[in-house]
Amino acid sequence: MRDRSAIHGRLHAPVLVLLVAAAPVLAQVETTPEAEAERWWSEAMRFVDLKQTAEALAALDTLIELKRLHPELELPRRFWVVHAATAEVEGLHDVAVASAQRYVNQPQANAADHYAYAIQLVFDAYRDATLQSAGDREIYTVSVGGRPVDGMEPPVRRNTYSYRPRRTREAVAAGVYGAVVVGYIVNEKGRVEYPAVLQDPGYGLAAGVVTFVKRSRYRPAMLHGEPVAVFQIVTINFPPLP
Repeated sequence: MRDRSAIHGRLHAPVLVLLVAAAPVLAQVETTPEAEAERWWSEAMRFVDLKQTAEALAALDTLIELKRLHPELELPRRFWVVHAATAEVEGLHDVAVASAQRYVNQPQANAADHYAYAIQLVFDAYRDATLQSAGDREIYTVSVGGRPVDGMEPPVRRNTYSYRPRRTREAVAAGVYGAVVVGYIVNEKGRVEYPAVLQDPGYGLAAGVVTFVKRSRYRPAMLHGEPVAVFQIVTINFPPLP
């Protein structure tokens, strides 16, 4: 029995030495940026499920800081829309809009979950800013809550064949795809005012769509037979190249 205990003792000593030596390596494996990101994302989603939005936002902000320290780190695809929603609940509207903007600018964002919520946040911010710039003018929307406004006839584009946005060389070279969304006002004379990019995949794609919008001419919207100014958006999709 003594011999056996002695053998066990001699075996345990090297194992303990190896474990002590390997501890920093094991700790490093457990605290990689990817592992940390996964942990904080799980925490954030747990708080979201519990409707503890302040705690969820704190966890999401920790992920943003982790991304700042490790730019190569990839965040979950719906990260920014979750951040936008929690920030909005917490009363941080400007933060919510900025996060929603980052979400919709992702490639093919308009085909992803929660897109309608994110683009609505961006559009509402644009509309509010435009209304402030427009002063006392009355500007309508053609629908409210997805339903047409009673007595409203939407504007109709006249010069439908005059210009079409094209993919830029930079976008082709980079293989960039996605949707460009531009908001604007069609005034009482059918002219375009206050065009603004609401969604932009980058690489110059938005510039062509803005040019397209500025060159557009409309028959103005009519409300109970009278011409009125209305908010309008246009979405131009640039699909993946074959």
